Amino acid sequence: MMLGSGALMGPFTLADLIGLDVAHAMSRTVDDDLQPPLRPHPVLRRPVG
Repeated sequence: MMLGSGALMGPFTLADLIGLDVAHAMSRTVDDDLQPPLRPHPVLRRPVG
């Protein structure tokens, strides 16, 4: 992903860096604003230990 897009980090690294709770909240905000909705993946709702 990083090589193809030229990004400094991949999506999983970014989610780990900002925290899965923040990633889930951001996904829910995007879901509320878009039509048709773009729902967050169910894995983000699971608690991380």
